[in-house]
Amino acid sequence: MRNEYDPSFSVDNYTATISETHPVGQVVLTVQATDDDQIYQGTTPNSQITYSIDPTDTDANRYVCLLYLGELIKKVM
Repeated sequence: MRNEYDPSFSVDNYTATISETHPVGQVVLTVQATDDDQIYQGTTPNSQITYSIDPTDTDANRYVCLLYLGELIKKVM
């Protein structure tokens, strides 16, 4: 099977502000996308969604990590 549909996010842009007092290891923001390949093809490699942070975004990569379920977690104080 081939990839027929692009993933679609629930909103166009996500923005989060992390306070210095936000606990390390706690969720800062959760992003969510859906892929219509799953609706029409069932669970296939084409319907699996993988989230990532732009590797050139040094601020984001310094302060948060992104779990495969779309949760951004604070990683440093």
